[in-house]
Amino acid sequence: MGTHTVYSAETARPRTRIWRILGAIVAGLMVLVIVGIGWFLSIARSALPELDGPLPVAGVSAPVSVTRDAHGVPTIESATLDDLFFAQGYVTAQDRLFQMDLMRRAATGELAEIVGDVALEHDR
Repeated sequence: MGTHTVYSAETARPRTRIWRILGAIVAGLMVLVIVGIGWFLSIARSALPELDGPLPVAGVSAPVSVTRDAHGVPTIESATLDDLFFAQGYVTAQDRLFQMDLMRRAATGELAEIVGDVALEHDR
């Protein structure tokens, strides 16, 4: 004859309790992951330049208009050449600041500060 194991409600409670705890932990981890992704996306978007809307900037004598086509190519309209050149520098910095900084560091021998030891030979 075989043996029969009888499970009572008291022996089943620890198992359901463990599953509830594991479910709460998984739910908490999912919330943390979702919050982390949202935080990362907000930080990533804040690093991008503001391309639409008015931007008050000291240094221009008259309003300057910068429009971009579907490919992101800027067209600058201004009343004076000084304002045009200022806006062109501003737009270039919006689009290429990281590249400009890397080129400046490469020219001054400071590239290893960002890239690491792999650029030490280049910096000498």
